[in-house]
Amino acid sequence: MRAITLIVSTFLFLVNPAFAADQWLGKWVLNTSKSSYSPGPMPRSVDLQYEAIPEGVRVTNVTIAFDGATIKRTTSLKFDGREYPYEGNVNADVVTGKRLGDYSFETQWIKAGKPTLKQTMTVSADGKTLTVRQTGTDAQGRIFDVRGIYDRARE
Repeated sequence: MRAITLIVSTFLFLVNPAFAADQWLGKWVLNTSKSSYSPGPMPRSVDLQYEAIPEGVRVTNVTIAFDGATIKRTTSLKFDGREYPYEGNVNADVVTGKRLGDYSFETQWIKAGKPTLKQTMTVSADGKTLTVRQTGTDAQGRIFDVRGIYDRARE
């Protein structure tokens, strides 16, 4: 009986996302009522998808802007400090990434060789909320201070 309990406990540990590394992996939906965007206006919606790649993450961001325009940004980056292309992002040609732990990582966006925006992504201890903190100056010279709160999407 102990052997069965041990096997079941080990299985639950391995498949339970609460015990897995890289808690940010999966789909996330912006909670506009809990988020703040400066400068505004806040987008109508943002859907994030984080997928594991060897030593990094593939990021897909689909935003419905305030005016209804759809913007899709994608990148695949490793957590090695090197620059990786960032497609569809008006504020970055390339991005670098740094893993801070199982619950957090940061990126630095770079446009025409100059740093623009820095992001820190942090998942709550219960794995249900992702906070994206974005600071810096965008490609148009506006100062950004964004706190996006995302809810984990149901699969």
